[in-house]
Amino acid sequence: MINSVTIAVSLTALIIIVWLITRLNRINKSINEKNKQFEELKLSFRGSAASSENQVHIGNQINSKSDNLHRLLIDSAFDGISYYDNEGNLKYANPAFYSMIGMDSSSYNSISPSEIIHPDDHNYLIEKAGALSERGFYETQLRMRHLDAII
Repeated sequence: MINSVTIAVSLTALIIIVWLITRLNRINKSINEKNKQFEELKLSFRGSAASSENQVHIGNQINSKSDNLHRLLIDSAFDGISYYDNEGNLKYANPAFYSMIGMDSSSYNSISPSEIIHPDDHNYLIEKAGALSERGFYETQLRMRHLDAII
């Protein structure tokens, strides 16, 4: 039987999750706007008479700032976030990701990710292959088990 404390804790957790998702959506919108500004700057640089060295330098500065902002946002997230290339190699994971699975980066790199993915989510490989061929990227949420978890 569910008691009122369990319901209150569940509702509080739900409210926090909704707030975090709303906050991340706002941050994502801001990042998208910055990326749009970046693309507009790139287009204006192409049409300008500025030297190509100057264009590269300014573009690198903007990219660097954008990369730093993305990394800062991802590193501060409570959710485990990881990025992989099209071959499935881990490119980056935030600290929450490693905490969630109970491994450090070298331990994680020595296993197959399918070893810690929840059995009900193993069909993601088929979805990933289709999405990569259609759109060139794949985004999903997977349940993963902690290193010490028993299934």
